[in-house]
This record gives sequence, structure tokens and C-alpha cells, in this order.
Amino acid sequence: MSIERVIVEAKRRATFDFVDHTLPAIVKAIVRVVGMRPVVRDITALGSVMGYGAIKLVSIQHTHSKESFVKISIKEPYSVPLFCGDLAGAFNAIRRRQVAVDYEELAPDDYVVTGHISAHPTELQERLQTRPCQHKPGDISFDRCPKC
Repeated sequence: MSIERVIVEAKRRATFDFVDHTLPAIVKAIVRVVGMRPVVRDITALGSVMGYGAIKLVSIQHTHSKESFVKISIKEPYSVPLFCGDLAGAFNAIRRRQVAVDYEELAPDDYVVTGHISAHPTELQERLQTRPCQHKPGDISFDRCPKC
């Protein structure tokens, strides 16, 4: 059984947290109004520099409906499922909408990845949730080493 969907979802959540904490709220608000093209260009350039693959924006449609999508070409990707999660997480953090991602292999090591507004699969919504640490009552202390 393929675990690709679980990998994509785990990476989406990690990327969502990273992008959500990295981009200021005002930038996300402006992007929602004027469009995502400049941010997508910057993210694809950053991904190329970081060695994720040769990434290029193919097309983007930014509307306030379910027809919004971004289509990206990637050659020699580091990992197709992880890249799909990165795209979904970034799109999700900026648009504040649930995003689904699919891909098509055009040639060996040449893919087109499409992210579009869609609900997450219900079986994945509760999975991989971080659980808060349950602290136990106590009064423990440790002696510090001389260097501390």
C-alpha cells in the first residue's frame, strides 16, 4: 500500500507551519488581494537555489473561488511527494484554504505539479496531529556543570 498521501500531508503541515511563521500577516493579506504570482516566483526561485530541482511556474489562476490553481514544472525533483507537500503547504499558508495537489510525469524526471483548492481527504484530517506534552507535577532540579 502506498504511503504517498501520508508523506504529502506530513510535508504540507510542516511547510504550512514554516511559511505561516515566516511571512508577515500583512504580506499574506496583500497576496490574497493582488495575487500569488510574485510569491510563487520567489518560492520557486528559492526552491531551485536550495536544490529541490529545476522549478518553473507554468501557470497560475488566482480567483476567490474554487477555480484557483497553480501549475509548476519541476525537473529532477529531490522527491515528488515531498515537493507536492511543499507546494500544498505554501499555497495553504498564503490562501488560508485547503489545497489538494496532483502531479503528472511528462518524461523521466520531468513533472508538472498542480495545486488547487479542495478539501483534504477526511481520513487524513485527524492523522499526524501533534499532541501536546502532558507535564507531570514535580520539583526536579539538576546541578549545572562548571561550564554552564
